[in-house]
Amino acid sequence: STGEDIAYGLSLPVPVASLVIDTSASAHTDTQLSFRDASCGVELGCDEDSGTGTRSLLTVTNVPVGNYSIIVDGYGGTDGAISMSVIGTVAAGTDCSSPLFTGGANAVLRCPGTTTCTGTPLVCQ
Repeated sequence: STGEDIAYGLSLPVPVASLVIDTSASAHTDTQLSFRDASCGVELGCDEDSGTGTRSLLTVTNVPVGNYSIIVDGYGGTDGAISMSVIGTVAAGTDCSSPLFTGGANAVLRCPGTTTCTGTPLVCQ
């Protein structure tokens, strides 16, 4: 691809049952997503065109604690602003004290279903 690449880092403090990375809200009309280990050496997931139009939507399951790279590529030289959402859902019983659980609708990590982050210590229950 001749489009520009943008690389983001993601550090997950807890295991994530389902991680959804989405560029559907982008002004950029054609994107590719790659989810990789922190060194960018091992690709753990890749998507082109599963989102709105030719934008990307990638779901990765059972993601362990660790550091990761998310690479967004503008396919075929197309341009425009990239807008990306990253939402991870953890399993019930997971420690939810990380700041990634804060921000309401903008939180990166969420408790599953009808569970909430409560208690001492904070746990999805």
